[in-house]
Formats: sequence, C-alpha cells, structure tokens
Amino acid sequence: MFKNIVLIPSYNELSSLRKILKYKSSNFKFLIIDDGSTDGTKNFLIKKKVNFLYNYKNLGYEKSLIKAFRHLSKKPSKIDNVITFDADGEHKIKDILKVINFQNKGCFDLIVCNRFKLIRNTEKILSFLFFAKFGIKDPLTGFKLYNFKKLKKIINMIELNCFMADIVKIFVFKKYKVTNYLIKTNKIKARKPRVGNGIKLNFKIFKIFKLFFN
Repeated sequence: MFKNIVLIPSYNELSSLRKILKYKSSNFKFLIIDDGSTDGTKNFLIKKKVNFLYNYKNLGYEKSLIKAFRHLSKKPSKIDNVITFDADGEHKIKDILKVINFQNKGCFDLIVCNRFKLIRNTEKILSFLFFAKFGIKDPLTGFKLYNFKKLKKIINMIELNCFMADIVKIFVFKKYKVTNYLIKTNKIKARKPRVGNGIKLNFKIFKIFKLFFN
C-alpha cells in the first residue's frame, strides 16, 4: 500500500484524466472516483487497470470525496496522507510531489493548496473571509493534503452532504496543524462550478457564510 493516495473525483473528464494518469510516481498512487460518467471513463480505467470507485449515478463532488474518505478509513492500511486533486487539468501534476515534500518537512494535518489566481468573485470573497477568520486561504480549492490519521478521527463528524469548507473548519476548530501552500494553476476552459449552480450553488454559499456567525 502506498503511503500517499491521490483521490481524483471525475465526471465526464476523460480527456484531461488521460493526461493526469500518464504521470507515474513511486511516491503516490491514484484512486479515481468515477462519478457516474457517461464518456467511457469506467471502461478506460478498467482497461488501464487503475484503481477506482464507481458511483452508479452522479452524486456530485463533495459526496464522491466523502464516500472515498469513508472507504479508505475502513480499510486496514499504512496510508500517511490523502491528497485531493481535480480531474479538469487545472492543477499541475508535478505539484503533488512538491506538496508531499512540503508535508515531509512540516508534518501538517492539513495543507490547503491555495491558487495563485482566483477567477470567480465568490471564490475571492470566501478566500478573503476564510483568511480573515481562520488564517486559511482558498477553502474551495480541490487540491488539499490531509493527514490520514487525523482525517480518520473526524470522519464520523463529516456528513455526506457537507461542504469541503466544513472539513477545513473542523480541522481548524480541533486545533490541528493547518497551513497554506501557494500553487500556480494551468489555464483551462471555463466550466460550471463543481459545487453546483443556480439555487443549489447559492444555498451552498449561504452555508459557508454561516460559518462566520457560528
């Protein structure tokens, strides 16, 4: 069992996923969460013998990750860190090793890989508020490193429909060792927010704003 597991939720992102999975390393292993894709992702992963979890219907980004967290927590393993990584090509694959090396030097409980440049105004506002209250930038980044032992301790506190920023809040309130790590990202085509849109997105943003009044 690899000590570092890279979780990648993917929904119809086979094109960029192919490029990511070309990267080989002895320092980590990929675990893909196919969130009910219809673009042939499942068949590709089977053909390439890539470890993956499969959702028979599209559950969404947060639920897919939390299900993967729970799956790993029930397995006897020697995992040190769980790294979440987006499948859309926004993050640079080489940064995974940089973050692992940073972790090896600092022994953090959570590393939030804050993006050098945020595009959406909602991301900018939430990043500002999170930094002001918790000292953490970019809570919506999909690139994070979790100390697996600490993640297992709080797994029962994480609801299936929670927001990833809620997990950051739990780590901070538990006084775990949380830090920021600045990364630069690739330019990608504009996409819908992975957390949803319209009423659903506004509701989730409202839930995050409630963090600052609790």
